[in-house]
Amino acid sequence: MIHRQYNLAAANPLDRTFASGERLLMLATLEDGIRTILDAKDRRVPWRRLRDYLDWLTSDDPRPPFGFLSLCDFLGIDPHYLRARVLAACPREHRERVSAY
Repeated sequence: MIHRQYNLAAANPLDRTFASGERLLMLATLEDGIRTILDAKDRRVPWRRLRDYLDWLTSDDPRPPFGFLSLCDFLGIDPHYLRARVLAACPREHRERVSAY
């Protein structure tokens, strides 16, 4: 089970300020990470940057507030399903170089 780090009162969907600000930032962070990994298909991403994002994607550490697991947990997304789908879309040579997954 993932340790939820957030104040549950702040995650209340009725709180429009939270929904429009912090939630959008979390969605944008998740989208940026996934887009960077998927852009590797076109070889437009330097390997160091791609490696950092793949490490972020495959990390099982729930403590960083903007880590992959924390973002998915907060947004109500199954991290294992999303991780598998993103890695499946990533070129095989990049997947093979990921040591954490």
